[in-house]
Amino acid sequence: MSYHVQILIFLLVTLTFQAYCDCDLPPDLDGAWWDSSAGNVLFTQTTKQLDGWLFTVYSQSLSEFTCVESVDNILLFKSNNEANTFGEFYHGFLCMVYTNLTSSSFMYYLQADEEPDEASRQRVKMVVKENALEPYDINDICNPVNGPSPKEYHVLVKQGKHSMLNQYLPDILLGEFSYSVNDGTSSYCTDASLWDSCTNETSINLNYTLCSTVMFGSATGHVYSVTYVLQDSTYYVTVINSDGQDTLFTCLAVVSSRGTIVMSTNPDSCEKGQTPFARTSNQESVLITLSKDALNSDNPDMSSNNDINIPALVVGICAALVFILVLLTAFILYRKCFRRRTHIHHVHRDVLPDSMYPKKTTLADAGIGDVVLHSPRI
Repeated sequence: MSYHVQILIFLLVTLTFQAYCDCDLPPDLDGAWWDSSAGNVLFTQTTKQLDGWLFTVYSQSLSEFTCVESVDNILLFKSNNEANTFGEFYHGFLCMVYTNLTSSSFMYYLQADEEPDEASRQRVKMVVKENALEPYDINDICNPVNGPSPKEYHVLVKQGKHSMLNQYLPDILLGEFSYSVNDGTSSYCTDASLWDSCTNETSINLNYTLCSTVMFGSATGHVYSVTYVLQDSTYYVTVINSDGQDTLFTCLAVVSSRGTIVMSTNPDSCEKGQTPFARTSNQESVLITLSKDALNSDNPDMSSNNDINIPALVVGICAALVFILVLLTAFILYRKCFRRRTHIHHVHRDVLPDSMYPKKTTLADAGIGDVVLHSPRI
């Protein structure tokens, strides 16, 4: 075989290997992150290593993964160790389809079918060791039959950077509200409360002076917006605790219903079957109702100005101005008409001599008693 043919074969093999075995992590995805599904995770750019994701398969843990392939916004991670299932060894593959929200936050989906209960019903692709070899085919591994729905997303936030995300809440949550909370047993914050997502549209601030019930695991009552999706008229919003403590993330399933805003909460990521009207399977899940018309006007922290119907107010003012203008116009026309009639009457009297008007002549003047007669017009 000639030297040139050997070089050509080497190049083809090298290019093929690189095409299938190269992983490029996003430049921002490095160091320690908070994951709404896995908790604390660590990405290492130099080794393409991911530590912190933990999957249990038949009591065996898969906790270390290496990125083995990337295409566009898809990252394919392979478990470093294997799980023995009924005498066969399996590797776990995580197919992450991500969206870079900011330099400090990502949203992603795990593009896989749910494994059975024995694998914690996680969206991880289990592949027999003999088949888990290079080259890796993303189109095959990341091709589930029943993949995640839009609300089944997860988020990554760079540790310590949660206050700088500056991601807007959906319009449905913007404003000042009173709120009530139900944990399945009792109701709270029914007398006085304040939910403020108007002062800063990228965060929610709860007034614990009015209602001291701790919400979203936050000791301060302050959480930041991370991102949200809309699915079937329901907003699935992820917020992060400003304290940087557990519970760190909360998913809010929010919808407008009969003039109020209702939602359910779930710690961490959104639950697969989560709806706004029912608590999730997590015991910390609660139902929240927001209402603008229930704001306490006696509380100086709450402003009734938010309830003013601006369009109706403008229409009312315009109608009043038109009514006043009509009255003023009618009055002016009446005055002009009255003056014109008076002027004509005086002019008529001045033009005609007195002899043209009827003149009273008494019979006494004619020597015939007190009978009054009208003299004929000349």
